[in-house]
Amino acid sequence: MGQLAKPNADGAKRRTDDLFGSDGLLARTEAKLLHELATQPDKPKMLWHLATVQRRRGNLAAALDTCRRIAPLLPDHPLVRWTEAVLTGADLRTTPTPKGHAPVPFERLHGFLPPDECDALLRFAVSHRDQFVPGRVTGCNLRDGELRPDTRQALVAVERKLQGQMSWFKAKLAGAAENALTRLPVRDLESHEIELNLTAHRDGDFFRVHMDGDPVDSDRRLSYVYYFHRQPRRFSGGDLLLYDTNRQENGFRPGVFTRIEPLHNSIVFFPSDCYHEITPVSGAQDFKDARFTVNGWFLKPEETDASPA
Repeated sequence: MGQLAKPNADGAKRRTDDLFGSDGLLARTEAKLLHELATQPDKPKMLWHLATVQRRRGNLAAALDTCRRIAPLLPDHPLVRWTEAVLTGADLRTTPTPKGHAPVPFERLHGFLPPDECDALLRFAVSHRDQFVPGRVTGCNLRDGELRPDTRQALVAVERKLQGQMSWFKAKLAGAAENALTRLPVRDLESHEIELNLTAHRDGDFFRVHMDGDPVDSDRRLSYVYYFHRQPRRFSGGDLLLYDTNRQENGFRPGVFTRIEPLHNSIVFFPSDCYHEITPVSGAQDFKDARFTVNGWFLKPEETDASPA
């Protein structure tokens, strides 16, 4: 599933915890910044630091409020305008893209399925346990990937093994994607095909930083992740981290991301050429308690030769 992040120049392994940041540490940092801003409310750099900490914690409403405090101080700053647009759900196709690294544009919808359909999907996933196999890491095609337990640990049921039983979900995706594509900067999706998988993350499972679709070699354009699980939730972690990405130069900023919590019956869309990560899951020892997702990509169809024979 996608191109992996490039290693550091010294070849040293990243420590996952170094990039995720302890929430306790981030909370203390946020409290300190808020305290300082109480007496110095018009410090753009301090406000920007606060907004970044709030995005890393997943407190997106607070991050948006902070960006709105920065906007009057720096009215023409492209990164501030872009970040505010990302967090408000504005049309990012008409928002100037800042140079360098910038927050990943995304669309999140809550209550994606009616409750009875969501419950039926969970029963379907649990009853098809025998179709799930260890997830592989690959450039563009799960069928040709390799097992890399240092990079990815998860269970995956690919669409072809589900014998067409997820076609109803594809119809739901197509409708939701029409809305997402009215605001997300995704190219070449005037027509599309959909690739779909079921995944399950249990205790200790994760996926290191990667992108789903290389901007040069992949037909993947729009990624999606639909979250569902038993209620109440039997696990913690499994957050989606959308790393600030330089889409022009194919790079990301370590440690700077927007955290998306895997909320039951919600779906997230984002461009496939953006770097992201799944944080380790804790709990969910039993398969039926896993962090389940339907995930995949909207693909640009392969070009065909329309010339007469």
